[in-house]
Amino acid sequence: MSDPNQSLLPLPLHSENNRPLPEIVADGNPDPQGGGTAFPLAYHDLNGKRYYAIQDWIRGVAQTDNPRRFWSDLKTRLKKAGIELSAWCVQLKYRASDRKNYTVDFTDAEGLYRITQRMDVNTGLRDRILNYLAKSGAFVDGQRIEAIQAAQEMLDEPVADDPDKALQAAVNAYKRMGRSERWIAVRMQSVFQRKRFTEAFRNSLRIKPSSYQYSKITDVIRIAMWKRDTQQLREEMGLDATANLRDYETGLGLAYETIAELMSAHDLKKESDLEFDQAKQIVHDDASFVGKQANTAAKRLGIDLPTGKPLLTASTKKRQ
Repeated sequence: MSDPNQSLLPLPLHSENNRPLPEIVADGNPDPQGGGTAFPLAYHDLNGKRYYAIQDWIRGVAQTDNPRRFWSDLKTRLKKAGIELSAWCVQLKYRASDRKNYTVDFTDAEGLYRITQRMDVNTGLRDRILNYLAKSGAFVDGQRIEAIQAAQEMLDEPVADDPDKALQAAVNAYKRMGRSERWIAVRMQSVFQRKRFTEAFRNSLRIKPSSYQYSKITDVIRIAMWKRDTQQLREEMGLDATANLRDYETGLGLAYETIAELMSAHDLKKESDLEFDQAKQIVHDDASFVGKQANTAAKRLGIDLPTGKPLLTASTKKRQ
């Protein structure tokens, strides 16, 4: 095996401990206060990268006695969300407690973070992991910024010297985040449509909108569609307060938001002398119309479209 002290996540959790975060967590120390419960976490070093047994991680972090079923259900949801598992999961040998060798799913530290983010449980350990990763500005945020900057080059003035290269840079960054070709296509379309929407919104107002109003109009869409604003959705997904939610939504969630912005832009282009509240009402009405269709799709698929988490059944709600 390679150097066990190789640091895959540059997190300032323990200044004297430069091991990867998954191994610190598995030792029962997910934060400086400690107090956690240790659990076994098998790993393999392959081509200079460390891969961890996903079911071991799920057993310890989700605190479930059936990690195999948990992982199977989560993989189904990830597939529906348009996330390409083959981009960050590999199958490797695993020696189980019965002393037999099996071939199971492994992933690197980044993959474990994605899995933790998508878990439909709220254990104290999971919440602390997400909290520290978010505060640290972890690897996924760096990838997100890279993709956003590349995409922004295609939209800002002056136009990028080579927009094709900017587009490919954004696509490559999203692929490194494990996104499928279909999700990336939807995300790129959402980037272009967002610019059209904000232009229509700005031109429809009597007075140029403030940065707060740009943020507020986005919340109008999400509250109308998902009954939650941007920050509430970030918190549900364990994201940093500065994260661009669109980089973590499901493909369907992105698609429906894009349609809502498309309809709103169409209606706002007819106006040029609106007060902010009048523009809000137009956007709210269009987003509510699209939201009804999105809600029907969510029920049919059994997932919450923006987050990809499973919808609560009636029996589940009664138990809570």
